[in-house]
Amino acid sequence: MEQLLADVKAVSMGPFDGSPVHSMNRWWRQTEQGWAALDEAAKATIPPLSSAR
Repeated sequence: MEQLLADVKAVSMGPFDGSPVHSMNRWWRQTEQGWAALDEAAKATIPPLSSAR
């Protein structure tokens, strides 16, 4: 995911650790096991992508 962010193929919601990342038409979060797609309930709390940039 870090490489996707560096290549601007993914967008971070903010400049802080734990910030959700948008890539491949999904929102992701970093977990202890790696990156996990957010479920529908979590996605509902994130503003539209155009607002998150």
